[in-house]
Amino acid sequence: MLYILHGEDDFSSRQAYEQIKAGLGDDDMLSCNTTVFDGQDVKMNALIGACITVPFMTSWRLIMVKGLLGRLQGESKAKGKSKFGGDNWQTIGGYIKDMPPSNVLVLLEGQIRKDGALFKKLRGIAEVKEFPLIKGGQLVSWIADRVTQCGSSITRSAAAQLADYIGSNLWVLASEIEKLCLYRQEGQITDADVTEMVSYIREANVFAVIDALINRQRSPVVKLLHRLLNDGAAPAYLLFMITRQYRLMMQAKDMSTAKVPSAEIGERLSIRSDWALRKLLDQSRRYTVARLEADYRRILNTDISIKTGRYNAELALDMLIMELCQPS
Repeated sequence: MLYILHGEDDFSSRQAYEQIKAGLGDDDMLSCNTTVFDGQDVKMNALIGACITVPFMTSWRLIMVKGLLGRLQGESKAKGKSKFGGDNWQTIGGYIKDMPPSNVLVLLEGQIRKDGALFKKLRGIAEVKEFPLIKGGQLVSWIADRVTQCGSSITRSAAAQLADYIGSNLWVLASEIEKLCLYRQEGQITDADVTEMVSYIREANVFAVIDALINRQRSPVVKLLHRLLNDGAAPAYLLFMITRQYRLMMQAKDMSTAKVPSAEIGERLSIRSDWALRKLLDQSRRYTVARLEADYRRILNTDISIKTGRYNAELALDMLIMELCQPS
C-alpha cells in the first residue's frame, strides 16, 4: 500500500502518518520492521530493497520517506533532467506495485506541484491526502477541539485570540495549548489566561516588526517596536532578531542566484517549515544583492554604535528603522 501525504500543514500530515503507523499493530514489533529514509539523499536501490523485504515476525512492514517528491521536483526544475544521480525515479511505480501486500510505503511531503511527472504516475496507485493550512473559523474550531482532547475547555474569544497571535503553525499551537491546559487544569481557558501564559505572543510581535521592516512600512514598524520596548523587550534581542533575518535573506538570495533547489536551501539554513522557507525566499527576491549588503552593514553599524555608547539603544533602533525603510 502506498500513501502520499502532502501539503503546507505538516503537523496534520505527520499526525496522519502516526495514525497509519498506529493501525499496523504492536509498536515494539513494528519498530523492528520500520525503515525511515531522508528523501534528500535516498538512493532508489535502497528504497526498492526496503519495499520488497518481507516483515520479520509480524504482519506488517513500514517504510517512510520524507521529502522525496519535493526534492525530485526541485531538481527537475533546476536541471531539466528525468534522472537524478543515475536513478531513473520515473520507474519506481512498477516496483511499488510489486511490493508484498504486507508492506506499507508512506511518502511524507511538504507542498508539492500536482503536475509533477512522478506524482502523476504514483497517484493512480496511492491513497493521496492533502493537508492545506487551516485558517479562519476552521483554525478556531481546531483549537477548541485540541483543548477538548487535552481534557479542558476554552472560550471562543480565547481560541480566536490564540489563532490571531500564532496563526496556522499547529506545532506551536499544540505546544501552547498543552501549557494552557496544564495551567488551567479542568477549568475553562479565558482571554486572560492566553495573554498571561502564551510565550509565543511576544515572539509573534517580533516577527511582525521584522515583516513590516522588510516591507519598508516605517509607521507600523515604529509602533510595534515601541510597544515591544514598553512591554519590556530587550533592545539587544530585537536587534539580534533583525540581524538574523537579514543574514538569512542574504544567504537565501545567494543560493537562489546559484540555482540551488528550494528544498536544499531549507536544509542548509535549518528551516523545517515549508511556509517559513517560502516566506524567506519571497522576501529575499524583493531585494537586490547590493541593497541587502548595504542594509546588513547598517545593522552592524547600529550594533557597534550601541556597544560603544555612541547612541542609546532605543535611539539607535529608531535611526536604523529610518535607514532600512528608505526606498531603493
